[in-house]
Amino acid sequence: MVIHACMEICGRTLACGKHTCEDPCHCGPCGSCWRGVIYEEVRCYCGYTVLSPPQPCGTKPPECDQPCTREHPCGHPVRHTCHSGAECPPCTELVAKPCPGGHTFMYNVPCFQIVATCGYICDKPLPGCNHKCQRLCHAGDCLVPTSGGPRDAVDHCTQPCTRPRPECGHACAVPCHDSAPKCRVLIDLVCLCGRRQESQPCYQVRSCGSFLDTSPAPVDENRGSMLFGLRSPRKCRT
Repeated sequence: MVIHACMEICGRTLACGKHTCEDPCHCGPCGSCWRGVIYEEVRCYCGYTVLSPPQPCGTKPPECDQPCTREHPCGHPVRHTCHSGAECPPCTELVAKPCPGGHTFMYNVPCFQIVATCGYICDKPLPGCNHKCQRLCHAGDCLVPTSGGPRDAVDHCTQPCTRPRPECGHACAVPCHDSAPKCRVLIDLVCLCGRRQESQPCYQVRSCGSFLDTSPAPVDENRGSMLFGLRSPRKCRT
């Protein structure tokens, strides 16, 4: 393999993390920092532990066994030692936290941990209908996009409608809806003599007078089963 010569300066950051390589463009890792040593103290974050000069360029702050002097945003006592990282380790104080749905409290939860669910059904009212959310206790909205969402995510209510129909009294069993779909409960039709019997969807019985001798009348209180007079053949009227 032929490598073309490049006379540009390398410019990559050296291992010290402070200076850049000033050698001509090259393959492989860069050499040691060209400054060699630094003539200043290298301290830990709290300043208790100090490395005296001279030190190799890029020397990291020393480890320190003193308590960390920073404060947790939560206000709990800091129980870890001094460190040079920008952020402290998460707070592990055991606390009681409410679940996202407000059903109960979860106890002995590390302070940093977010409570995802308590395991109870959410039961919050869904927007736009009279149903309640059947997902497990969760944070955020009940109706969320199913693509890329949680495993039990739903973007619209699919529970059966339980509202009684004003025109016939039957319970509406179709999935939750805004419009008024036709009632498809099967109605038993029988002629006066009982020889002829048919079943028709409720909406057809009520919309087509040719099927009925009289107006429909319920035979029981819950109106779940209705018996209608069917026009019988001429021979059965005699």
